[in-house]
Amino acid sequence: MKQHSSPVRVLVVEDNYLVAMDIMSIVRDYGGTVVGHATTGSRAIHLALQHKPDVVLMDIRLDG
Repeated sequence: MKQHSSPVRVLVVEDNYLVAMDIMSIVRDYGGTVVGHATTGSRAIHLALQHKPDVVLMDIRLDG
């Protein structure tokens, strides 16, 4: 019997707007759910604690 799993919940942390929009589009195209988008580390921590994502896709060189 095939089980249906829920979509992967993804938090995107990227300070470049166009790159972030592209990543979020790709996540959605592959059936994932974007639970949030952050441009700073502190905002990413806040959103991660709030939404409990399965995956965080994070830029390793954020401004600030």
